[in-house]
Amino acid sequence: MTHLPQEIMPDQLQEYNLDKVQHTVAYGIITLFFILSLRNSNSLITVAILFFFISIIAILDEVTQSFVNRQTSLTDWIADLIGIAAVLFSLFFFNSFKKQISVDVEI
Repeated sequence: MTHLPQEIMPDQLQEYNLDKVQHTVAYGIITLFFILSLRNSNSLITVAILFFFISIIAILDEVTQSFVNRQTSLTDWIADLIGIAAVLFSLFFFNSFKKQISVDVEI
């Protein structure tokens, strides 16, 4: 939806800042798909690389919106970053917690 012309976007998205929620959810889902495509996404290095890589995709997404008569927005990019970070860190800490429980059970 990020490259649909502004004229066909519902006004409610802009009026209530729901477009920020849409950005957060969309980039959260994109991040989840990246994680699912990896064999080992449990390391902090992997999390950092994914965050950097997907953040660059989000920047490119924002910058190229001008080609379809839309505005580049820093707040949209920040919403993208929130979605990326929320999924990466949630899954990282969940996996760390899961490992800790399995170590505790084995002992």
